[in-house]
Amino acid sequence: MSQLGRPVERESSIRLLSGNVRIEDLLGRAPLILDRTAGRADLHQRVILLTGAAGSVGSELARQIAAVGPARLVLLDQSESDLYFIYLELSASHPGLELVPVICDVTNQSRLAQVYAQYRPQYVIHAAAYKHVPLMESNVLEAVRNNVLGTLLVATNAVRYGAGKVLLVSTNEAGRPSSVMAATKRVAERIIFGLPNLQRTGTDFRAVRLGNVLASKGSVIPLFERQLAAGGPVTVTHPQAQRYFITISEAAGLVLQAGSLPDTAGAIAMLEMDAPVRILDLAEKLIRLSGRVPGRDIQIVFTGLRPGEKLTGEQVSALEETLPTSEENIRVSPASETAGAELAQKLSRLLAFLDAGDREGLLITLCELVPECGQPLRGYHTGAVASLQVDAKMSWTVLVDSADSVWHERQRRRSCMTESPPLRLIDRRDGQVCRRKTPRVGGRRRTDFGALLAAGAGSSQ
Repeated sequence: MSQLGRPVERESSIRLLSGNVRIEDLLGRAPLILDRTAGRADLHQRVILLTGAAGSVGSELARQIAAVGPARLVLLDQSESDLYFIYLELSASHPGLELVPVICDVTNQSRLAQVYAQYRPQYVIHAAAYKHVPLMESNVLEAVRNNVLGTLLVATNAVRYGAGKVLLVSTNEAGRPSSVMAATKRVAERIIFGLPNLQRTGTDFRAVRLGNVLASKGSVIPLFERQLAAGGPVTVTHPQAQRYFITISEAAGLVLQAGSLPDTAGAIAMLEMDAPVRILDLAEKLIRLSGRVPGRDIQIVFTGLRPGEKLTGEQVSALEETLPTSEENIRVSPASETAGAELAQKLSRLLAFLDAGDREGLLITLCELVPECGQPLRGYHTGAVASLQVDAKMSWTVLVDSADSVWHERQRRRSCMTESPPLRLIDRRDGQVCRRKTPRVGGRRRTDFGALLAAGAGSSQ
């Protein structure tokens, strides 16, 4: 793999019992060196909104963006403590930079609209997402709410408030999804490239798929480190499980370069990867680097693949093709969304099931939105949405009541949904349909998701 441009300015290390172990020692290769010149020019003196700014990749993105001198950097996250610490770090290292820490859930439409209206970002990098595969299998509603609805709200507000570019941070798992998490990220990709109300605007939409980020908070490395500290055993799901790994610094550099290359406009960018790494090899190497012997000092236990996991990581599906770019290490998969109206209809149905709290309906509709999905997720695909017993009116006009008796009564009375549910605003004070055409900022009315999916989104500039 060739090395381009300037060296990587910053790389993380892992503190083990025996001392410091460099990321390169675990990767078995030198970190990829990306040319960041174009990315610097793309970010300099612009107003940048970064969602998920307190996460592992998000915080490294914030560091690299801050270093190139944007006009303003808006750091948005719902994690108060993590956002506070990255804000303190950047304030100390870049005292002249205008930093704006924003506590916000990307699924909170009114709050998100306030942020866009106040700061008018020119460039939006959307890194906020739930990414833990087994957790999302057991929390389907929140996976859809955060990864699908959150992306829809971030993208539509970007168009409404005049952002010139939106870059979605996706995952290699979206190539051929086998899990709820991966499917929601694939739907997020389809949203930015396929919705008619977004594509008719001048906003430049792009996406970048990242491999498994080594040493991020949700990766295997922190887990292995805790298990080593406890004296073992180290747990591996399967002896043949393998993944494409990328370091945090490489991930952030790839995101920023994908945002600046002309070849990646309207496409999904991904890193040209070497062969995937066996997780077992990674565990054994980490044990040896800590000064111990696998199987003697530290046992390795195979626990079996977890819900939603597959044996081998994949970057693209059989339905996609990749093309080279001007950078040898980056390839793109051109977006080929042509059925915008059908996409909007299925998204409307997905959001109706989300509003109704219907897990099974969400899973079946996810499979419809991602026809290339594989097992075990594909097991939910039936091709017969009409068989779902959901009262469309109830889905959108009644707040989900937690009382068991009410819930079971609703389940008993459900009828077949033969068309997309009506999309209306609700006044939560009395359950009546609102007369207003748009939600009241700061009020108690619910977001009209139908307006987000409808054609011809206006601008509030």
